[in-house]
Amino acid sequence: MFLPATFALCTLFGLGIAVPEPRSLDPVRTVFQFPPDTFFENLAVRSNGEILTSLLNEPQLFVIDPDPETGAPQAVLVHEFTDSLGFAGIAEYEPDIFAVISGRFNIPTGDVGPGSWNVWSVDMNGVSVQGNVLSGSPNVSLIANVASANFLNGITLLSQSEGTFLLSDINAGVVYRLDTQGSYEVVINRTLTNSVPTPPVPLTGVDGLHVHHDGDLKTLYFVNAGQGFLASVAINDDGTPAGDIEIVARPLEPVDTYDDFTFDCDGNIFLVTGSGNGVERISING
Repeated sequence: MFLPATFALCTLFGLGIAVPEPRSLDPVRTVFQFPPDTFFENLAVRSNGEILTSLLNEPQLFVIDPDPETGAPQAVLVHEFTDSLGFAGIAEYEPDIFAVISGRFNIPTGDVGPGSWNVWSVDMNGVSVQGNVLSGSPNVSLIANVASANFLNGITLLSQSEGTFLLSDINAGVVYRLDTQGSYEVVINRTLTNSVPTPPVPLTGVDGLHVHHDGDLKTLYFVNAGQGFLASVAINDDGTPAGDIEIVARPLEPVDTYDDFTFDCDGNIFLVTGSGNGVERISING
């Protein structure tokens, strides 16, 4: 929940969304670092290679050019949402158009901000980083206020043609389906998505999630941060379960807390371990 997730480039092929060419592997390097006590929450890589990133403890959305022509990478403000305290998941649903979650989770108090969770559309077409300023203006609009949600966290595209997403409510332990017209409903509420007490959040359940497409078959992979596992479930076109939930993997070490993740082109999973300060690679069969 508190560490960034990489963006699943390979899963976008066939969805009509442009992706950047893969770069050669370089030594690990710091691209950009905010001051202490700033929480990167999620990120998405644009087709031009720029990184759109959200902060959990600030209502600001940023974009970073990791390889600027001159100078060091800078975090450039895209938009500030004055009715929120911070952001959560990001998902691209049309070329260079992103759905972004905002809400009023208060890190110092642990108040999850029930009723405050919004999903926004951020259209970045024609917008880029020029030095340390933004060239062009993003088009930002509200998709929905999910009034019944306690603490929305993860978001994944369910169907581009239908304009639908799946969203995790980490506090309530359920999965919502949302469409771009603003309609939403709970589609998964199972024992293995449900939440348990995990400070600083009073209750923690289903967290990072991604839909994996294999032809016409859809499988939802999700992390339950509180219960401590990565799981999968076959789903119908409307996001409802088409079978039983299966546990794919559990953390390697007790200190590890599964959080956000992505797939590579072969279906392997790369998953951040939160307090474990690492990344695990999990094969598709666990």
